Amino acid sequence: MAMIGRLVLHNEPYKMVLLLCEECSGEISGKAMKAGTKFWHDHHFTCADCGIRLREAKVFQKDGRLYCDRDYKTKFVPRCAMCSEFILQVRSDLVIMTDTLV
Repeated sequence: MAMIGRLVLHNEPYKMVLLLCEECSGEISGKAMKAGTKFWHDHHFTCADCGIRLREAKVFQKDGRLYCDRDYKTKFVPRCAMCSEFILQVRSDLVIMTDTLV
C-alpha cells in the first residue's frame, strides 16, 4: 500500500480482497482510490461538480459524493460577511452578536 496525502492506492497482488467501486459498483482490479471507507476506480475518482480527477488533489466527501477543495468550499463552507474569505474554523471563545433576541 502506498500513501499519497489522504489517498491510499491498493495495488498489492497478494491481497485477495474484493473491492467494489462506489461510483459504478464494478469490481476494482489493479489500483483503487480510497476516501474514508469507500473505494473508487481511478477514472471514477473525480469531483462531483467540476469533474477534475482527484488522484493527487485534496479530497472532500459530503453525502457520499467527492469534491475538490475549490468546489467543496464554494458549496459548503460559509464566508465572512465583511471580507468574503472562507471561514474554516469556528472559535468557541467568540461572542456572536445578532439583531434577534433569543
